[in-house]
This record gives sequence, structure tokens and C-alpha cells, in this order.
Amino acid sequence: QATRPPPMLSLPDVIECGYCILQGTKKQILKVMNSGGDSSFCFSSDAQRPLPDDERELIVTPFTIKPKTFSLRSGECQDVSIVFSPEAEESYCSEVYLFCDNGDAMRYCMKGEGTAATITLASINDNVVNNDSPFMT
Repeated sequence: QATRPPPMLSLPDVIECGYCILQGTKKQILKVMNSGGDSSFCFSSDAQRPLPDDERELIVTPFTIKPKTFSLRSGECQDVSIVFSPEAEESYCSEVYLFCDNGDAMRYCMKGEGTAATITLASINDNVVNNDSPFMT
């Protein structure tokens, strides 16, 4: 019975997206390299092997991963886009699974921090603004 070497991906177990302003988006591109055997992959939000579908991206609120499926031969790279769009001022940690056509599944955690923007008026026409003024509300 023939066997092929398993894939070896350069994807970290924890994908840090950092801070993002509420209602905004932060996008990062991960360059995933396969230094193992040729394989096809599919992201899923569930630990069960996903059923085939035509979706090009996986949404695990507040994260979006694209592409959802891809194939890599040994030595090839694939850009994987992670978009973080927080809706609350909190820390997020969402698990996703990457299934390989050889039956293996790898678990990853995407982390991000939603933060509110704070704006302070410092000056108007080079005149310093007193933020303690009763007129500043």
C-alpha cells in the first residue's frame, strides 16, 4: 500500500490579529508554505470534516478567512487572508480547523482585540482647547 508524506505547513497555531477599532476592519495576509507532501486543504469552524460546498471564504465572526480551500504541492506557497472586524470592545479568540485530504486535521486559534477610538480636541487654529471647559461636552 502506497503512502505519501504528510504536509508540513508554515501556519502558526495562534494567529494574532492585534487591535482593531470597533466597526472597522483589519486585514492581514499569511504566506503559508508547504514543506511536506502534496495536499489539498479546507478550513472549517467545526471539528467535523466539512461537506463540499462552493463557498470561497469561511466566516467565524468576527474573522473571515479566504480562501476556504486550496491545494499546495511541496515547496509551494499560498496567501491566506484573515480579516478581523470586531463589533464589541473585547478580546476575541475563535477556533478553526484545517482539514487535509489525507485525513489529518489541524486546530488553529485566531485572536484579536476590539477597541474603541478615543478622540480629544487639542487645538483649533493653533489655539489650545481647554477640555475641562463646560462648553466641551
